[in-house]
Amino acid sequence: MTAKQWLKRYRAALSPLPKAERERAAEYYAELFADRAEAGESEEAIARDLGDPARAAGALLTESGVAAKKGRGGSAWRVLLAVLMGIPACAATAALWAVLVALPASFVLTALGGLGGAGFFVWTLAAEGFAGGALALCGTSLAAAGAGAMLLVPALLLSRLLLRLCNRMWRSIADFARGEGEEVRA
Repeated sequence: MTAKQWLKRYRAALSPLPKAERERAAEYYAELFADRAEAGESEEAIARDLGDPARAAGALLTESGVAAKKGRGGSAWRVLLAVLMGIPACAATAALWAVLVALPASFVLTALGGLGGAGFFVWTLAAEGFAGGALALCGTSLAAAGAGAMLLVPALLLSRLLLRLCNRMWRSIADFARGEGEEVRA
């Protein structure tokens, strides 16, 4: 077994611990592997000397007082629940993406429509001469163009916030499936 394989199994066996503690514990063994390999030992020989990674992890878990994982069972149950949480998360993600596209697009189209209305006023003025209704149309059109342009930045900021929330939701589901952050101390 290579150092990488041994450390991967060791980290997996330490899953009841928080990620930072797992990494700190694995770092010790990574340094041990590096020091002994530098002294000329093979990774396989070092792994044999260290023994079963699950047993080493079990000793650390017992020493740290970790009794059991909080939750409803093993990793298969967590993965199943994560999949079931993923179904509505997919619907929420699709809805958020629709908002992300539609919101800024609506303000861009409002601004363009307002500019088009103002252009229509110029055309009417050139073709028909001055008319009060056309002037009102121009004012309304320019107001719509201004509103669309002003609301575009808040729409983009809101879209960015929605993307972050969506990303956080998916990370939480993935962390849950991996069983991270679920520890119960004895």
